[in-house]
Amino acid sequence: MMTFEDIMKFDAPLNEEVYSEILDAYKRNTMIPFVGAGISATVGFPTWYEFLQKVYARRMAGGIVPDDLLIAASKILEYIGYADFHVEMRKFFGGMYSTKEWQSTVDKGQNTVLPWLTRLFRGLVVTTNFDCVLENLYMTLNVCYPSNIGRLQDALIGYLPTPTLFKLHGCVSNLNDIILTEEQYNNAYIEDATVAKVLEQIFLTKLILFLGCSLKDDYTIKLWEKVVSTSCTQINHFAIVGCKDGEQQERRRNLSNSRIRSIIYDESDHDAVRIILERLHQDAQIISERSYGENSHKSYSELL
Repeated sequence: MMTFEDIMKFDAPLNEEVYSEILDAYKRNTMIPFVGAGISATVGFPTWYEFLQKVYARRMAGGIVPDDLLIAASKILEYIGYADFHVEMRKFFGGMYSTKEWQSTVDKGQNTVLPWLTRLFRGLVVTTNFDCVLENLYMTLNVCYPSNIGRLQDALIGYLPTPTLFKLHGCVSNLNDIILTEEQYNNAYIEDATVAKVLEQIFLTKLILFLGCSLKDDYTIKLWEKVVSTSCTQINHFAIVGCKDGEQQERRRNLSNSRIRSIIYDESDHDAVRIILERLHQDAQIISERSYGENSHKSYSELL
């Protein structure tokens, strides 16, 4: 069984250095999670590529998915139409689940990374996922979409008592907001579009921990790179990502060029994300208890 120490050794000593930075950012309450499809995959939902692969096999002649996934989505949409495409999405991403089925799905994730998300992060959570795993995991949650950002600004400055989920690319329960095709992505990420403006604000006011995200040829990362090139920000965001053994240096360099500091694990075992978040929770608690113990011996005037 993989241990935290094994993960740190996979790209030592840099993994240990980045973990310390993540722990420090978490202690200062400045970090939020950016949740990708890899997290929902722990309870059986497909990645975007897997979804397109399955729909291609079912609905398209030849069943071969183009390398460009946005082109693949556009081809399917053109061939079968919006209504059928939305039905396919609802089938594969839980859009037809009952409350009981969602509860069963979340229960299946009790030994995965999922419970550690709720234990660690009680403020703003950002996701590109279409499913409703996070809504059913957190239970009490404000949900915002690009067309209705609602109380997102309050969440950004920490005014809300309950977690807020920003579903960046829409949801199977709210199909009008879903971003699927290259044209939709281009419209969403142009300057002054809601998605671009809100995401830029998040990038510049929070430290992000990317979880379950491939971060390869990604509109989100391209926007962050644009923000870096056009602003004076000194922010570095964080990621926990997998790669093949021997590719650590290349993976780290590519992310570093995008101003993302990374913990890199062996992609043959994605349980590494759970192990890291579990340790983060433990270490944060130890530090908090230690700080409380030290302060409990101080006088009121010393604490001021």
